Amino acid sequence: MKYLWTILACCPVLALAQSKPFTIEGKAQSYDAPAKAYLMYGEAGKNVDSVQIHKGSFSFKGTLENSEPLNAMLMIDKKGLSLRQAQRAGIQQFYVEPGKIKIESPDSLEHIKVTGTKTNLENQALQHLLESTNKEIAIVLQEYQEGTPEQQKDSVYSKPFIKRYNTLAEKQKKISLAFARQHPNSFVSLNAIIRSSGAFPDYASNYELMQGLSPEIRNSALGKTFSNQLEAIKATAIGAMAPELPNRM
Repeated sequence: MKYLWTILACCPVLALAQSKPFTIEGKAQSYDAPAKAYLMYGEAGKNVDSVQIHKGSFSFKGTLENSEPLNAMLMIDKKGLSLRQAQRAGIQQFYVEPGKIKIESPDSLEHIKVTGTKTNLENQALQHLLESTNKEIAIVLQEYQEGTPEQQKDSVYSKPFIKRYNTLAEKQKKISLAFARQHPNSFVSLNAIIRSSGAFPDYASNYELMQGLSPEIRNSALGKTFSNQLEAIKATAIGAMAPELPNRM
């Protein structure tokens, strides 16, 4: 019993030792108090934090349960009123992971660069490849918005914009998947595959892409979740194709 109590007493210390700290140091020159920066990360953005920006500087600190990168979002509200206001102003996606993450912008949230850790550097590399098509998509959306509400409801008006958008989206998909094939040991590649798979992933093509990733990435929590989803799709497809056997007495 004495040894059991000793072990239990040590558990909080062990948990603390296993946690992985991270820091985020931000510089966004055009912001100052009362502006606030908001951070959301983890599954469904369950972790939320906020800090006031002082003369363009802000920082976040926290701990993670393990070394696996987590999807994160940074938002800034110039008036420092609320998270909802910050979300309306725009969202910058990046990754929270153990280590020191650097966020810098010469002006606005739109031009922020996130570096300092492996996954964020890899993500910046992918975003650089997507930069041209992102600009083209922004132009398409802006031109569409210039139409009147009545025009936007008209399929004749909308059709060419939808076609241009879909062409660019397909181009982005090819760029993202090429990146995934070239970077098998990157968590960014896993996210690229998942995002490119769409609402109804095709089992065969996505299974092949997943097999091209390193075991470490495939066996991450997110990798296992997506692999399980693919197996469920495969099982459903097999069940749908199975012929119905006649009843024999």
